[in-house]
Amino acid sequence: MSTPPPDERRGLPSASGLDRIMRCPGSVALVAQVVGDRGSQWTERGTKIHAVLEGKINLDDLNPSDKVTASRIMDVEAQMVDNCAMEGAEVISERRLWAFGDAWSGKLDRLHRHGNVGLLIDFKTGWGQPVPVAESWQMKGLAVLVHETFEIDTLVAAVIHPNSPDGRSSVRTEWGADEIEVFGLQIADTLAHLQDAPRTAGKHQCQWCPARQVCPEYQAQAHASEGDGGTLAPRPSWERMTPAERGQRLHQIVALRKQLEAEEGAMRLMLETDPASVDGWYLKPGQTRQIYDHPAAYEIIKAAADEAFALSVMRVGMGELEKGLSTRGMTKRQAKEWIDKALGELIVSKPSEPKLLEKPTETT
Repeated sequence: MSTPPPDERRGLPSASGLDRIMRCPGSVALVAQVVGDRGSQWTERGTKIHAVLEGKINLDDLNPSDKVTASRIMDVEAQMVDNCAMEGAEVISERRLWAFGDAWSGKLDRLHRHGNVGLLIDFKTGWGQPVPVAESWQMKGLAVLVHETFEIDTLVAAVIHPNSPDGRSSVRTEWGADEIEVFGLQIADTLAHLQDAPRTAGKHQCQWCPARQVCPEYQAQAHASEGDGGTLAPRPSWERMTPAERGQRLHQIVALRKQLEAEEGAMRLMLETDPASVDGWYLKPGQTRQIYDHPAAYEIIKAAADEAFALSVMRVGMGELEKGLSTRGMTKRQAKEWIDKALGELIVSKPSEPKLLEKPTETT
């Protein structure tokens, strides 16, 4: 049995846990009681993708799905560097920084630095919804460490998250030295008063807390949420509901949808890491087909149909092109065959987000 690597955090608080600690300081003692080594599949995938982004291993060393995630992060980072005028800046990657006094630390993913101006980027590789960057104590903590270590006075803090459930691949905010110093004081004050600190349940602190299943406050909140986003109670007819009741009902629907999206994202991540982790479900690799030479495709379609039809279908995707051909006397199969034969050399296939599918029921 191999010996686990030493904990580079030295058993002390880290920026990655600050979203929990700052909102629920009492969780520190509870987590220490119930958690051992939390490695394995949850971190292995992210570690490999981060190694590619750092340049330690090749992109081709990843599986197809992870390769797409890493490529998207690279593309978004390049655009962000350009937008923030950070071309040619000093680049610092995957470095653990310690706060003055070595009371806590944080590991940055990427820092682009021009003098006292910096672009701090955190890479999110999963499918869940992280804390918004402007509210993220992980990012605030990293900002404190970067400010203290590199004397950064103006910092753009950004999260790149290509698999975000809300469809936004990147979010960023900007902080000045005064704001960052306030963050540092708040963190120091919280960490200085962890003994006998209270536990407070909430969305952000409980989402990834490893001790939540044994936490009385979390369990109480989970029970209280039934009928208020946790589960959706049966409703009377719309006509019998007051405007206030309809508004509360919609609030419950929106809360439940967000919860379900987050849970589905977690299940996707499990299946990506271990296909046997969720019985009865699998991820089918996604693929999209796109025309890469539109002028040539337009001429071919115009010759086969007419100019108006060619103009209309060139504005939509491949699926709509098939539908358009089906309305002109072709079956769906004939439309697919015509596209492959007439436009095949002008079409490129690209990987897309995998589809979550239920396995067919086996019959005896």
